[in-house]
Amino acid sequence: MVRIYLIGAGTAGTALLSRVLRFDWVKVIGVADRNQTAPGIILAQKSGIPVATKNILRKFPSDQVDILFDLSGDP
Repeated sequence: MVRIYLIGAGTAGTALLSRVLRFDWVKVIGVADRNQTAPGIILAQKSGIPVATKNILRKFPSDQVDILFDLSGDP
């Protein structure tokens, strides 16, 4: 099982999330975005995935994640 965490739940993050949800060998640990109405945040909530919209880096479970995707576009 590969555990992933997504930062950025806009167009790119939502596209990636919708694809990885199809794989039984991937577990999405969480999705983060500053915008609580971002489409990826809504999809994650509907899928039962924990979301973070505030204090994103403090809530990042780095010891539980194999791959971190930063799709925020924020430098």
